[in-house]
Amino acid sequence: MSKILMNMTVKSSNDIDELKGKEAIYLDDVITYIDNGTNTTIKILDDEVILARETDDTKVVLTFNKSAKKKSIYELKSHNLKMDILVDTKKLVIEDKKINVIYDLYINDELSDTFMYELEWSDL
Repeated sequence: MSKILMNMTVKSSNDIDELKGKEAIYLDDVITYIDNGTNTTIKILDDEVILARETDDTKVVLTFNKSAKKKSIYELKSHNLKMDILVDTKKLVIEDKKINVIYDLYINDELSDTFMYELEWSDL
């Protein structure tokens, strides 16, 4: 287990979410951290990245794979509602201590938006 310092950016057509200088844990190709009550886990595989974000009310699991569209999950716990969403990964680059993803997110077979997700980290 090692502590890391990470920077994360998510951009959509009308929003930018950034997290700079966040401490996290890196163990067995999995990064975990908590930010504002959201537990986040990022599992890094050879050709796939699985991003899971969970709060008391919601759970979102997105699977990025450049060779296949992947069904993913959005759950509203308080309403006991699970919704399938589709992730179409346009670009996936997994490098040493850096991930870059561009993807389309579909809800009910309709394009919700195109997103760019960047994550980089260094050892503490």
